[in-house]
Amino acid sequence: MPICTAMPKFCSPKWLVLVVALSAAPSGAQDLDAYLDRPVTRGATVGAAISDAAGNLRYSRNADRRMVPASNQKILSCIYALLVLGPEYRGQVRLWKTHDMIHVEAVAHPMLTYADLVTARELLQVPPGTKLYLKAPYRAGIPPTWEHDDLPNRYAAQPSAFAVDRGGFELWNQGGKPVFRPANYGVSTQPGRKLRYDPIRGTAWVPSILPKETQRLDTLAVPDPERAAALALGTKFTAPVAAVPNRSPDVVLEAPPLSEIVRECLVKSDNFLAECLMLNAACAEAPFADPNEPYAEAADRMEKRLVAAAGIDPDDLRPIDGSGLSRHNLVTPRVLIQLLLFADRTWPEWRSWLAGPGEGTLTNRLAGVNFRGKTGSLSSVSSLSGLSTDPAGESLAIALVFNNFVASATQIRALQDEIVAKIGAPGGTDFEVDVSHDSERSHPHASDLVVHRNRFDRFGGDGRVTRPGSDRRAQSAHACVHRAERVALRFGEGANAGRGVAGPCLVCAVQSAFR
Repeated sequence: MPICTAMPKFCSPKWLVLVVALSAAPSGAQDLDAYLDRPVTRGATVGAAISDAAGNLRYSRNADRRMVPASNQKILSCIYALLVLGPEYRGQVRLWKTHDMIHVEAVAHPMLTYADLVTARELLQVPPGTKLYLKAPYRAGIPPTWEHDDLPNRYAAQPSAFAVDRGGFELWNQGGKPVFRPANYGVSTQPGRKLRYDPIRGTAWVPSILPKETQRLDTLAVPDPERAAALALGTKFTAPVAAVPNRSPDVVLEAPPLSEIVRECLVKSDNFLAECLMLNAACAEAPFADPNEPYAEAADRMEKRLVAAAGIDPDDLRPIDGSGLSRHNLVTPRVLIQLLLFADRTWPEWRSWLAGPGEGTLTNRLAGVNFRGKTGSLSSVSSLSGLSTDPAGESLAIALVFNNFVASATQIRALQDEIVAKIGAPGGTDFEVDVSHDSERSHPHASDLVVHRNRFDRFGGDGRVTRPGSDRRAQSAHACVHRAERVALRFGEGANAGRGVAGPCLVCAVQSAFR
């Protein structure tokens, strides 16, 4: 039936052109809708934004909805550090020896290793019992809103301006005996039925009978990063100080260029580096009012700098930490692509600092796809953002953020990979169509939330014990431990079980031969 017969109101040439154009529109939007509406996403919050190099959206779904980004938060902290410090910046740890004491000034060197400190100890000829006095811009401790049951693990090491091996160490079984590598940083061992580690008490409970084979049991967070670094130096941490000797240091340990630290952070999704990048940049802008409570100031400074530099809407993000381990971080998919494009314009090497297929957290993902980006993973949170090209060779920015799904993370990651591969494939989906499935922002009065940033309970925003889980990491070196050997944290049966307090309720059970 002719269109004008069926719809007499639309018989003008203008409406006929519109109807014909709609009927001939590219199918790309419908294709992407079909991907995002698959059964694995049912009930989940799905955010997607795809834009060209100029920032023009080609596709959006909930692009302005604030969502938990997981490790995509590292995009924010790395850009912030690059803006404040610059890609060539090198931090330092400076050391002075005076009589029976060592003075240390730590400035933006988050990659200090055990070997570095052993070398410094030999150069300084540190005698046993030497006291160490530390000048540092911050001693952050446990970041606010980090979940209690993450804390024993290396991926949740406490950020510090003076730390060894990014606040982590390993527990090994060597000939049937527990051994800490590279050193025992003040952790005591006791016999127990199962392997348990309490970072607050600095105690590990190890089964009395261990296999004879040498094997790594787990990677853990040191109880106190400053004390651990002092022990690696052969000294005893004594006190923080406000001044150091007024002369040239006896030994200087220099960090790699910031660009190398940023790449290490983004490719391997290193939480410790991300936290230190944010804190180092913030204290470079101005000293913290309280070095022991730097997070509220650091998050506020990062937000303001990103808003001013990249022209993003301040209502579209709420940073809490630098790594994404906090579930209180909020960011929109639109902000992620805006920041990726801003960084790509500002630093020519930016793409090379992101993970590509076969690297870091993309080791087993997106083989052969022209894509560089950042992954993110927490329980019921998965994100993938980065830079790609369409079939015509035009640059694209992509942000895919999934919250509150009940499907497996493997299924969600496979869906993300399929979408990214489809976008860049020859003859692939064409998203040049004006489609928007945006919903209202989750908090219309986002500015009212700023007051809540200043004080969260460090064991949960509501003051309760956080839920235990087996996949809450924001991706880290801990992920390299085989699942059968990985520590699974749960709350035990002690007097404090069910309360948000430290103590023997922290239980780490190794799911292996020790069952």
